[in-house]
Amino acid sequence: MKHIEMAGSPFDTPCAELPCVVPSMAPLRRRMVVKQMKSHRRVVLLASLATFALWQRCCCLAFLERPAHCGARAQRVLTRRDLGQGLVALLGSLTGSSELSLQPAQAVKYKPVGEKELTKLKTGYTNLENLVADWDKYTRVCSNEIERQALETSAGDGRIKACEANANVVREKFGMKSLTANLYNTEQLWKDIQMADMVPSGKDDRFQDLIEDFEKYKREADEWAYTSTWGEANPGGGKDKVEEYLVKSKEYTVKATQALKEIVQILHLN
Repeated sequence: MKHIEMAGSPFDTPCAELPCVVPSMAPLRRRMVVKQMKSHRRVVLLASLATFALWQRCCCLAFLERPAHCGARAQRVLTRRDLGQGLVALLGSLTGSSELSLQPAQAVKYKPVGEKELTKLKTGYTNLENLVADWDKYTRVCSNEIERQALETSAGDGRIKACEANANVVREKFGMKSLTANLYNTEQLWKDIQMADMVPSGKDDRFQDLIEDFEKYKREADEWAYTSTWGEANPGGGKDKVEEYLVKSKEYTVKATQALKEIVQILHLN
């Protein structure tokens, strides 16, 4: 039977017969678990309080009459962007965490929106509208004038003898080929427009939906156009693949143009 030696002195009595003092990690583990549970409960409680407080604020902003001195921006119906920023700020203040707070050093930089930017946006929309209206004319490269005339009188399928598909023009119209293009970096432009308070009151949510749709369709149209340019060179490709991908690009170009049309209308640029 084993004996226990403590402080350098041997004990002849077995451990089972004495209240032996054996070091154990169990109490420490229990304390750690309890501490983690308390921390988890604190986080859940703070999140619940933040959600309730934000809900109250939303109700007030949405249904209560605001004082006249609040200004146009404060009197608008709360948007999803405002909800997100409010929740982050509220959670940061409740938890005291600097990571959740919107620090000035971490703020996104915005650019002023002037006549130049708005003119480029309107011109970009007009170019897309013309592209959709006369798709074959813009997305075809014909070897001679006879083929070009045949193309202009075609039913619109684009498969006119030697007229080759030119999907790069789609990418150019969407501002994906040049830093100076009319629709280059439109994601930043939307943010600048929103921060400049240029979206009419009551149109914030609709504007947000439209710019999300436009950016989604813009990416899809660009990706299919890019794939079309490599449709013949890729393994298993050919002219049929070039045409197939170009038709896909047109589908999303039409959708992007429709979304941009309503954006232009909301901003009163038409």
